[in-house]
Amino acid sequence: MSLQSQTPRLRIEGMDCASCGKKVDAAVRWVPTVDSVSVVPGTMTAKHHGASPLETASLGYRATEVAARAAGQTKKDQRNGAPVQKPKASEFYAYDHSHDHEGQQMKLTVTLYLMPTLIAVDLAAKATARTHLNFGDWPIPIAPFLSLRLVENPGVSFGALSSVPALVGILTASLIVGLAIWLYRTRAKRETIALAFVIAGALSNFLDRVIFGAVTDFLAWGNALSPLFTNNIADLWIGVGAIVLFGGALVDKLRSSQRAA
Repeated sequence: MSLQSQTPRLRIEGMDCASCGKKVDAAVRWVPTVDSVSVVPGTMTAKHHGASPLETASLGYRATEVAARAAGQTKKDQRNGAPVQKPKASEFYAYDHSHDHEGQQMKLTVTLYLMPTLIAVDLAAKATARTHLNFGDWPIPIAPFLSLRLVENPGVSFGALSSVPALVGILTASLIVGLAIWLYRTRAKRETIALAFVIAGALSNFLDRVIFGAVTDFLAWGNALSPLFTNNIADLWIGVGAIVLFGGALVDKLRSSQRAA
């Protein structure tokens, strides 16, 4: 059964700048049932098929649907001095976005406080490991399947590309730049936090690579004598960020599919 196409016009409260309008336009276009979007100061028109797809979004704005008759009647009433008919209200949220001004403040907080803190924790842990552990010493068990064992890794995960540390440095720097651009452009709170963890971990390992020529690893996972792999706190930050980033996106996609079904 085909669904009838609808073209509602919505008044968007709080969409008071061009940046806000671009965010609303971009977010609504991601809704699967939306065919086209037109955003002008204060209002948005979205052509879509099916039952109100805008209810599945999460922009953090309040939208008021303006009926076609009410939109035309408003101008006529204003000319005649009659009371303007109030439109029918319906709130919607589209994706995990907040108002741009609040989002910029959050990014500033993440950049100035969260990321430096994560980097400082990792570098302090590495410095402590280099001070109190020696290369080649027996592993020190501290928990089941976790030991302290000081090693250096000039490559990437599992020692890959160890023979070309210069290439690894270039690739790492390029990755950090790409992630920083992503962080600058994103408006999603979850992505902001997740990217902060990933960038902090990558940048901390990059600094370690610049200072020592290799990444300092000291957390040995698995059997103490033959661990599966050895990493550091920065790698844990990257893992946490990746899980939040891609795991959250997968959950959102599954929820969107269930609602569209």
